[in-house]
Amino acid sequence: MTRSRALLLLMTITAIGGALRFYNLAWGAPYHHFHTDEHAVFIGADLLRSSPSIAALSGKFFVDGPLPMYLVNVARWVYETLAHPLALTVRQDAIAYMVLGRAISAAFGTATIPVIYAVAARVAGRPAGLLAAAFLAFSVLPIRDSHFFSVDMSMTFFCMLTWLALLRMAERGSVRAGIATGMALAAALTCSHRAAFMVVPIGLAHLLSPVRPRSIRPYGAW
Repeated sequence: MTRSRALLLLMTITAIGGALRFYNLAWGAPYHHFHTDEHAVFIGADLLRSSPSIAALSGKFFVDGPLPMYLVNVARWVYETLAHPLALTVRQDAIAYMVLGRAISAAFGTATIPVIYAVAARVAGRPAGLLAAAFLAFSVLPIRDSHFFSVDMSMTFFCMLTWLALLRMAERGSVRAGIATGMALAAALTCSHRAAFMVVPIGLAHLLSPVRPRSIRPYGAW
């Protein structure tokens, strides 16, 4: 399969997957939180925006990572700059705020599709990459979770970036690949502490790397 044809198919799969994820993000808004984590992340984002010191002292605040909260606060700032301040006691404003958060999840969910293509294509070729992208694009759970402002889709995106970077580290063992792997893992951890499981494949990638840490040189060899 040629590269241009694979990219065209990937763009089509990603576009359809994105449409499924962005469809009807305002469902159930603003008073129905069908996902308990969504309610917690919204509350945490509002607390982080209004009282960062109180958020820092709250144990419950750290149940979820702060990165999605920061992102929705940035999105809210942009919206209020371009449109009008959001009064969350007003129904339409509360709906707009909820859609802003859910759009972040939908964007991460959509962006994961080409990343998982890159991972699978690197391991098993372009047809495998397209199959992996299609499976993710049309899977029920990723589509569902993209309609909630929780940490799941952002964590998944950065975990897949970590996979892509650690594959490069296993193949080449370069310092650049190691730094990219660490940065991707750090971003995943700022979404959820559950991303810590990625430490295991990172360790395996390091062991498989063709580059080994050099031993300490004897005195006088520096």
